[in-house]
Amino acid sequence: MQSAAMQLPIRLNLSAEGLLACPIVFVKLIDLLNSSNSTSQDLTDVIALDPILTAQVLRSANSIRFGSPRNMGSVEQAVFRLGFKEIGLIATGLKAKAIFKDAQNNWNPFNTALWQHSIRTAALAKLLSARVDHRTADLFFTAGMLHDIGKLVMARSDTEYTADHAGLVLQGSAGIRWESTRYTTHHALIGAQMLRQWNIPNPIVKLVEEHHEDIDEGPSRRAHLHLALANELAHAQPWFKSMNADPNSVPIQRFLLDQAGQTLQSCRELLESADKQIQLFEEV
Repeated sequence: MQSAAMQLPIRLNLSAEGLLACPIVFVKLIDLLNSSNSTSQDLTDVIALDPILTAQVLRSANSIRFGSPRNMGSVEQAVFRLGFKEIGLIATGLKAKAIFKDAQNNWNPFNTALWQHSIRTAALAKLLSARVDHRTADLFFTAGMLHDIGKLVMARSDTEYTADHAGLVLQGSAGIRWESTRYTTHHALIGAQMLRQWNIPNPIVKLVEEHHEDIDEGPSRRAHLHLALANELAHAQPWFKSMNADPNSVPIQRFLLDQAGQTLQSCRELLESADKQIQLFEEV
């Protein structure tokens, strides 16, 4: 029997049949959020295509966190009160959540953990990008939500992926190296391939594709930085929750904090703000 080091790379089914089916309403929502010509009526019409989504959006919109004195009875009212962007992001996040279920449309430990990490990364990327340019907040929210979607494809193509990945507790560059050795590719490339087939806007695809690459000098550095830091912050949440965390052992690359102008205290505040946002998606 060959040792693990001698085993040949596993071939994944990355044909159209092996990738996740394109979720039409989800893609339409992303298109609306990334178009300067979209209207509130366009958003309302797309949400109306999915009765379950309509109910979920209203449930989230009527949350007491918005402080609304009266419940909203229609998506039109929700868009009017809370705005196009807010309802658009809520609807997009809710549709994304359904994508993260397993092949039997259930929640297993791997898919649950992946969704929780992804939505936290999305909220953090939105907060970080909005501090620099609020116009890009929805772009980074979507990219954060989809940055690890390639792992879903790998899990469906190789039944041993979830157990091996969880057992090794792999994150960041270590996970990329493990995937590349085992499969000759990795989740960021696979995710980008699938998103291109879904016709997701290219700026989102590029962020997903490159979110584990080194941050180099250039005009796109800060944009890449938002997602890279959001990803590491989401992974580091347990450390920030710990009452006895050693400041010298923070599981985040220090240069990311320096480049983004963030401190450990500001990161803790970002995580607290992100947790409030992701409650919208946990309660439906």
